[in-house]
Amino acid sequence: MLECNPVDTAPADLELEAVLDQVPLRIHAGLYYDETAAHCHWHLPLTHNLDGWNDARAADGSVCLG
Repeated sequence: MLECNPVDTAPADLELEAVLDQVPLRIHAGLYYDETAAHCHWHLPLTHNLDGWNDARAADGSVCLG
């Protein structure tokens, strides 16, 4: 799951925690370790937009800053 927290935001009658527990491999990628990340095997922390440089080099060799 990418940058979402469905365990917290889904309606309680969906019982999403029980559904997630049936998935053999659960990976959460997000800024925070939240309720959904707690039900996953792996949590991959993402960087905030202000923490990343987002720089690149174009095909013509010029430097691009994002």
